[in-house]
Amino acid sequence: MVFYFSDTRSISSLDMLDIENTDDADTVTVASASSLEDDAQFDDLEHTLEQFTPHDLTTWRVTIPRLGARPDPENPKKQFFVFIVEIRRLDVTDDGHSVWNVGRKYTEFYTLDQKLKEFHGVELEDCVLPPKKFIGTKTQEFIEGKKELFENYLQKLLTKPVLKGSQLLYNFFTAETAFDFGLDIKIGKLCKSVG
Repeated sequence: MVFYFSDTRSISSLDMLDIENTDDADTVTVASASSLEDDAQFDDLEHTLEQFTPHDLTTWRVTIPRLGARPDPENPKKQFFVFIVEIRRLDVTDDGHSVWNVGRKYTEFYTLDQKLKEFHGVELEDCVLPPKKFIGTKTQEFIEGKKELFENYLQKLLTKPVLKGSQLLYNFFTAETAFDFGLDIKIGKLCKSVG
């Protein structure tokens, strides 16, 4: 015997369903309309729930194995370089979700640092990035020279108990979009507009 209903409220007893003669039924299954949807919607829900589930970032490992070239949106004839951050989750055995890469610009590391220190201050005093530069930061040589320092910085952050469930750090490692909160000011454009 299967009953379908569109109301998503929980049902604590069959009496509430106003069903007659349930004595002969071995099992009564109550299915909501949403349980009949296709698997794609279930996957979307699972992904949405994962975003709101606290993560234990101390079980994540990061490296910066290489750089990646990206076209410069201001000048299509040029390119800039990003750090390719490899994230490996030790708490997940599913190969599809245990390792991934994300590209991060030089300035995104400083945005992360600024926001984390805004919230956690003194607890992150030993997590230090080199002083930020504003000119010449898009060249391969410059970015290559910062790779090890930035990798050590991320690894140090993951050891901090206060950041175990940090949504900011989680977003830095998982978001496919720029991690800049609109703070990536173009100094060249600013100087041209002032001059």
